[in-house]
Amino acid sequence: MHRLAFTVAALLYALPLVAAEADPLAGKFELGYLATSGNTETSSLNSKLALTYEVDKWRHSLNAAVVHAEDSGVTTAERNQFGAKSDYKFNEFDYLFITVNWEQDRFGGFDQRTSEAVGYGRRILKTERHNLDGELGAGARQTTPVVGPDVSETILRAAAKYQWRFAEGAAFDQSVIVESGESNTYTQSISAVAAKLVGTWSLKFSYTIKNNSDVTPGLENTDTYTAVGLEYTF
Repeated sequence: MHRLAFTVAALLYALPLVAAEADPLAGKFELGYLATSGNTETSSLNSKLALTYEVDKWRHSLNAAVVHAEDSGVTTAERNQFGAKSDYKFNEFDYLFITVNWEQDRFGGFDQRTSEAVGYGRRILKTERHNLDGELGAGARQTTPVVGPDVSETILRAAAKYQWRFAEGAAFDQSVIVESGESNTYTQSISAVAAKLVGTWSLKFSYTIKNNSDVTPGLENTDTYTAVGLEYTF
């Protein structure tokens, strides 16, 4: 739990920096029911927070997620994640990015994992209803496994994010991230549908797939997360 406290403290420290001007700041908070499968079979509550601050040529974002479940006093799922990303926009379509992500998931085979990457991004598609971004970059990753020595390696990173606003107040989002290193290729896919209920509240359904090409013997390569909850936009 001390890592969770560190994550929250880092987020609170960053908030005054991004909140200097109210207009460029946007955020989402999500709370809901989560069911997992793979290395853990459980259901629990999950929470997510995402902030975006955009001004002039810069776009900064922070995101955090917490999953924790217990069964008869025994922890059955524990995953904490924190990420930060900055984009420098050359124009409406092209930008450079730098990103840092940290996560802890001891039921997934590692105590903690941190990755850093820089690269180029482009808005491939932009219409009234459709947006598609693609990114390609390189960086490094440090992993502390539950069993075995720490691993530090160079990675290649590819990502894509698509949004389809198929109705007023309703949208489908799909994001994919692939980080490939010598010891492991990590793939994350998040599919989500959100529909406005009232005011700034929406009902959201999401399905997340996380895959590691190489895992500790006895663990599964793929974990899935199915979540249903309320999303508050501000």
